[in-house]
Amino acid sequence: MDNQEWFSKEQLAFMNQPTMNRVSELVDNGELAEAVNVTESIKSEWGFLRKLMVDSTIELLNYIELNFDENRTDALNDLVSKVWQPAFLSIDDDIRMKVSSGITERWAHMGVDVWETAFIYQFSRKLLNEMTLPIKDQELVEKLKEMDLSAAKALCKEVDDEWGLLHDLLVESIAALLTYIGNSFGEEQVGTSLKFMTEKVWKVPFEKINSRDRKGVVLALAATWRAHSTGGVGPEAGGFTIEEDDEKFTFTLEPCGSGQRLVNRGYYEEPAKFGKTKDAHPWSFDREDFPYYCAHCTYMNEVMPIEWSGAPVYPLDPPKSFKEPCTWYYYKKPEDTPERFYQRYGYDKETMLNKRKSLK
Repeated sequence: MDNQEWFSKEQLAFMNQPTMNRVSELVDNGELAEAVNVTESIKSEWGFLRKLMVDSTIELLNYIELNFDENRTDALNDLVSKVWQPAFLSIDDDIRMKVSSGITERWAHMGVDVWETAFIYQFSRKLLNEMTLPIKDQELVEKLKEMDLSAAKALCKEVDDEWGLLHDLLVESIAALLTYIGNSFGEEQVGTSLKFMTEKVWKVPFEKINSRDRKGVVLALAATWRAHSTGGVGPEAGGFTIEEDDEKFTFTLEPCGSGQRLVNRGYYEEPAKFGKTKDAHPWSFDREDFPYYCAHCTYMNEVMPIEWSGAPVYPLDPPKSFKEPCTWYYYKKPEDTPERFYQRYGYDKETMLNKRKSLK
């Protein structure tokens, strides 16, 4: 085994630093050109994750339409009433309130009002992309180029809050649709819809990831978790650390910036009451009372990558209690992935790895 470290401890710590914190430090140090470069890079950091979440929302609606065609409008009504209409009602932070007002004003210029019935019929992939596109980073770049440092420093926080609000809308939309499917059509349909969603939105990105240099994948996964952690802002803010050993990287999510935050923020209680499993399923890590939303990690990280390539991509240990961290792993060599991540789903590791060899 190659025992050479891929990254220093300082590099690993740098990877989990929120990007806007870096920009703020660069402004303080007078490194404005680099601050512009880092700010302009943040679109790719958000962009990958945002596209996955937009596409996942639309594909769950497509699943409902394909299998229960008369229920798409009902599902959208449920989604809008649970997620979109109450989204900004309980904000008590002045900066976050300012940012949310800017988002709704932008929607109004687009002719969108989530409180109007017309929104149900406007809802589409194109509209969802437009509504959830962050723009504060563009304002920040302009202020940096104008050397308006006080405005730039203030915008660093607004950039994170804008993305955080839009990120949470998308996370909650997926959770609400899975809950609608479970409540309306039964829990088994949740598992089937998760598989459908993963096949539609994840195969192409996964194949690109799987073809990359594995050291580069660590950098990309860190960027994804910076995006999922929304700069460490907002209620029950996300955060993570990375550790390296001889065979793998361990991402400790404390808390996970999406699913675990839903639990911590009370979204599985009234009034949102997002769904959890009543029974144990392979797609819920064989656990009862497991959030439907968090179950997408079985298909995305493990099941479908094993079927497509012979090895999981980011095998994980979900927390036994949601007060504990969720832990993801990335193995330097796919063949070093422990057998237990195959056995969860009844796969034989050797057989699946042989499949991987045959695909090369």
